[in-house]
Amino acid sequence: MRSIKILLSTCLLLLIAASCNKKLDVDTNAMANEDTEWKSLDDTRSNLIGVYALFRAALATNNDYWMWGELRNGDFVSTTRADLKAVIDGDLNASYATLDEMKSWRRFFAVINAANLFIERSSEALVDPRYTTLNHDVDVAQVRALRAWAYFMIVRIWGTCPL
Repeated sequence: MRSIKILLSTCLLLLIAASCNKKLDVDTNAMANEDTEWKSLDDTRSNLIGVYALFRAALATNNDYWMWGELRNGDFVSTTRADLKAVIDGDLNASYATLDEMKSWRRFFAVINAANLFIERSSEALVDPRYTTLNHDVDVAQVRALRAWAYFMIVRIWGTCPL
């Protein structure tokens, strides 16, 4: 009886293993790649909105913008939370979970990277007749302003910025 169970479980295991196909190895066509990107007005619009979205995420995550700005001006007093008291005192290197999440520059450098990519590659979409040179210049100006604002926020928060 035991050998029958072992034989059945082995057959079942082999059947399951043999029925797998290579679905995980198939390239998806639902995702954008570098070959299909930067060909039209829609591509530039989606990338421009992406830069704005990254900047919004950099500022809005965990109310960090409020803690970096308004809370550090000295108008507030924290009587119960030591992590907020450290922010008010300007000690952003204190060891608290809240501050550990705020210490990361990664979100701002994601904005800077996306902006640099936009500035570098957006001119490739000028082949689309709907995307005029004037639109391109305005979009690049917006992205440059966002990149400058990201650098400004890094310097404002941490006092220096590695380039």
